[in-house]
Amino acid sequence: MDGPPAEDVEPASEPSSGRLSGSRPAFAPTLLRELEAAEAERVAKEREEEARRKLAEEAERAAKEREEEARRKLAAREARAARLRKADLGARLRQIAPYLGGALIAAAAIAALASGGGAPPEPEFQLGVTQPPASAPATNEPAPTDTTAAPEAPGPAAPAPETAAPAGPDAPAGPAATDTPVEPPPDEEARKALTDAARARKWIKAADALNALAERDPTALRDRALAIAARNLAIAISKTGGELADKVFDALASRFGTAGLDVLYEIVETRGRSTPANRAAKLLRDPQIAARGTPAVRIAFELRDATCGEKLPFLERAVSEGDQRTLVVLETAVRPCYTKNRAIDEAIKKLRARLDDG
Repeated sequence: MDGPPAEDVEPASEPSSGRLSGSRPAFAPTLLRELEAAEAERVAKEREEEARRKLAEEAERAAKEREEEARRKLAAREARAARLRKADLGARLRQIAPYLGGALIAAAAIAALASGGGAPPEPEFQLGVTQPPASAPATNEPAPTDTTAAPEAPGPAAPAPETAAPAGPDAPAGPAATDTPVEPPPDEEARKALTDAARARKWIKAADALNALAERDPTALRDRALAIAARNLAIAISKTGGELADKVFDALASRFGTAGLDVLYEIVETRGRSTPANRAAKLLRDPQIAARGTPAVRIAFELRDATCGEKLPFLERAVSEGDQRTLVVLETAVRPCYTKNRAIDEAIKKLRARLDDG
């Protein structure tokens, strides 16, 4: 007997948890982004805090170095003042010594004459005038008195050196004059500080070192390596401006002699119309500052700074006062102003010949 037909039963559908088990929840990307943003913010804050800390440490270190430098300067000034006082005292003693010697000799001669020439100078100051000649034999005394009178006769002539020693009042000026022009010894510590700081591009330290050199070693920029370091410092620090840049350019213009103006001219020569070049040119246009420079740097700058129509009157000075820098200006800034000019060609020829000969 056939049973009821079997019904086709469809298998129950499986839950879809299998498909979702490997996927991320819908909120995962948002949470990830928030975590990443929080991490980035934390890193940025740490970097900012680190930068602030380093800046504070640098400022504190610079302040301590300035304070230490001020103490060193004070100690150096006190030592220098003590040396000057000692030297001045010695000079005055040396100046007065001839007068004292002459006065003593003159007093001895007068006393000897007053005593009749019978006693040596020292006893005459201590004993009476009449007793020693009476007690001394006449035959023995003349010999010593003559020998003492012989050296004492030139004694009055001793004022001759003193009369020649009106230079004596000038003698103090002698040591003082020799003290002022005498160049101080190189300050190796400050020189190294400038070159090291410029090489490391630590311009604040370099500026402090330059100012220290201006005070203690004003001839330092004659050294080519130090001149290059000062030039690079001025170029870098002029971009920031401010009091520090003012001090650097003021030092170059007024505290390093002709070498400082050579550095300013090199900035003009090599930096075109940039901010540091314009600032250096403005200083070199000042007649009082320019007067401190050499004739060679003055004519080179004036020839470069003049317009084309104003350059020709400088040719004679260029030939007589110029150096290699002026020759460069003639060839690169003067000759292009005139297509054909015999005076310019002749000036270049004469200057080159003078430089080759000398």
